[in-house]
Amino acid sequence: MVVIDEAYVDFAPRNALSLLATHDNVLLLRTFSKSYALAGMRIGFAFGSPQLISALDSVKDSYNLDRLAIVAAVAAMEDQEHHRRLVDEVVRNRGELSKALESFGFKVVPSAANFVFARPPKPAAEVVSELRERKILVRHYDREPIAGWIRVTVGTPEQHAKLLQALQEILG
Repeated sequence: MVVIDEAYVDFAPRNALSLLATHDNVLLLRTFSKSYALAGMRIGFAFGSPQLISALDSVKDSYNLDRLAIVAAVAAMEDQEHHRRLVDEVVRNRGELSKALESFGFKVVPSAANFVFARPPKPAAEVVSELRERKILVRHYDREPIAGWIRVTVGTPEQHAKLLQALQEILG
């Protein structure tokens, strides 16, 4: 079995759905946490051959989802217009955030997710600490091979403005 995690697929330019037509051993995993903004519901789904889905079904808990999560997932699936707006906004804001971080001297990796992965122009631990003092949280990595990099979740233009103002103060 080949399992492909497509948690961020809605923010990316392509997906792996076409593999299902020619590969019975491929399982695609997706989530409502990212592009549907339902992280607290802890609900996901899979695409695969009937045999793979049946095998998963045979080992899952009987009550692995609560009613609220199911209702939320159904509502999210039924409101594709809202979903598309969320995804489009993240993609637009991601591009603007990436350019802004680059203008501050960050090294930015191209992203197809709802976050930007970047290396600050000064030690990441210092930047993260000073951001935290300003109640701005980003994820810092301190282990190789990504030591010194940070992950910034794509937010609203207002949240980005707050981040960029703080970075202006921190970086001079």
